[in-house]
Amino acid sequence: MRKQLIVLVAILSMAMCSSALAKNITITGVGMTENEATNDALRCAVEQAVGVLIDSETIVEKNVVLKDQIYTNSKGFVNQYKVISAQQNMDGWAVTINADVDTNPDSKLMNELTRLGLINVLRNPKIAVMIPEQHLRYRIPDPAGETAVIKAFIEAGFDNMIDISKERMQYNNPFNLSNSELEQLASSMQADILVVGQAFSEGVGDVGRYLPGNQRTNVASCRARVEAKMYVARTGQLNAAVAK
Repeated sequence: MRKQLIVLVAILSMAMCSSALAKNITITGVGMTENEATNDALRCAVEQAVGVLIDSETIVEKNVVLKDQIYTNSKGFVNQYKVISAQQNMDGWAVTINADVDTNPDSKLMNELTRLGLINVLRNPKIAVMIPEQHLRYRIPDPAGETAVIKAFIEAGFDNMIDISKERMQYNNPFNLSNSELEQLASSMQADILVVGQAFSEGVGDVGRYLPGNQRTNVASCRARVEAKMYVARTGQLNAAVAK
């Protein structure tokens, strides 16, 4: 199950950073000259990308900083762009572009936003993992699947994990919680990322059967299937993954 858990965490990590990928944006800018209109379109493209990365309250609060430090340097945050149309009218020019705004984790834009203290949550999110485990014979008080997922997250560099021991027994099947219920649960635990799921395990006999010589050890082993989905509190985004 180890390999599949790594894949599971990779999927969830990619989903967590889905807002931190190159964004393809089509947008129109205006100006007195064609060049001014193109630069305005680039600024608007970066502004739109930033609007997805940062909550609206922070954007309003840090508007001056964003304008001076980010929007004025918009062209440097764009991988490439293509002019779709350029039209001159009585008021000047209107230029529509298709731009790839570089919002990858190590991009210049992300580094600048981090330096300005605007996206700390994306870099070190508070993560809560709640995955009850059902066994064919009995209920497991400390789910092995949940523990394995937490360990995989920590090994992947996400170390800001929330202790959910008090909440675990209140939710027999958190995987079926609605979006509004996930929002409430994440809020109650002050979690940026909430991973909920369900695990099903069954005994496969003495672990000695897998050792050289097929020796009995009187230690039972299990195999499990983990289904999980991740709720991103800031955006309400929901993603799912499976590990066996």
